Amino acid sequence: MKVYESGNFNEGHSAYERPGKRVLVGKRFSYAGCEWLVPAAYCCKNRLIVDVVKLIPGEALAHFAGRWYERLKEDPAGEGLTKEERLLAEAENPLRSSPSFQVSINGKKAESTGWCGTGWQRVWKQEGLYAYQNEAQELEEAYGLSGEAGWYCHRVRFLWPDGKREAVRELSLTVKAGREEYPCGCRFTAGPGCGAFEETFRHPAAGTVHRIRILSCEARALPEHTFHGHPGMGGQRMVFPRSYQALRYTVDPELSGGDVLRVLDADDADSPAAEAGGENTGVAAVGVILTGSPHACHPGSGDGARVREAASALHFEPVSETNWYISVSVQPYEPETVDMLIEVDKDDEDKRNAASRRSRD
Repeated sequence: MKVYESGNFNEGHSAYERPGKRVLVGKRFSYAGCEWLVPAAYCCKNRLIVDVVKLIPGEALAHFAGRWYERLKEDPAGEGLTKEERLLAEAENPLRSSPSFQVSINGKKAESTGWCGTGWQRVWKQEGLYAYQNEAQELEEAYGLSGEAGWYCHRVRFLWPDGKREAVRELSLTVKAGREEYPCGCRFTAGPGCGAFEETFRHPAAGTVHRIRILSCEARALPEHTFHGHPGMGGQRMVFPRSYQALRYTVDPELSGGDVLRVLDADDADSPAAEAGGENTGVAAVGVILTGSPHACHPGSGDGARVREAASALHFEPVSETNWYISVSVQPYEPETVDMLIEVDKDDEDKRNAASRRSRD
């Protein structure tokens, strides 16, 4: 298997780029409820490429299939799901993977330049996966993954710490699981002129009970020229919806541990349209950001609680009320660092040292 420092697995690399030299690692460790494998790294001219594979238990794949397969087999994009259902399906999907990685090479921290990923599973039939079958087969043969129920390979790229390729003797890898967002099952309707009211919701991970107090809901509109002249796909000018509703609320007790609460519009926004005389290009809808954050915080209410604002979806014409739901984003696992010792090919190291001496002479 050839691995390049650019491109995406088997495609996209430069025509004249040479593949990296493979360094066997073979390190296994447990993290975030799964076994992980670092089978190999690849020394390229400007970067070290590290393959990090999450091995997915068959039980997790079977559980997901039991809950979602019948609904998603004809609708893999989840277009028929509500926003809450889509959020929950994404959080529960064991093939969804969004960790971050840091690495030290020979004791020196290396800068990450991103990663690409691909996965495979054998528990349920998913037609969309078969576009990547050849790619998966190559990885399985290279790393002995054919006996696994499922896996996800992250190909992570790191710049050489000193700007030039070196023999890798020690590798220290830190993995941090991505945040997960879950709906709370709390839904309510609010619109301009509604009075204050309260709802309760249960934290989807911690199980704690919280109260959300709706203070007000106000009809607003973005300034007329917010999107003036904005090009859509195809470069033509678009007309964007500007009307939305701003919900002000407090939460008691506050969420702890870095968990983030969001109050979201359960309905879709209106899609932007082409200006008169143009063709509709199907540009995706846009959202509202209040004072730099989707959920702006204000000094406080009369009882000292922090007052937050949430924005509804954008519409061309004002709507009378909005259907809202609540979600919570959690950091389920703390980062974990794994140290690896690499056995250096002595013959290859001698060749490098000889080449270095010749360059100095």
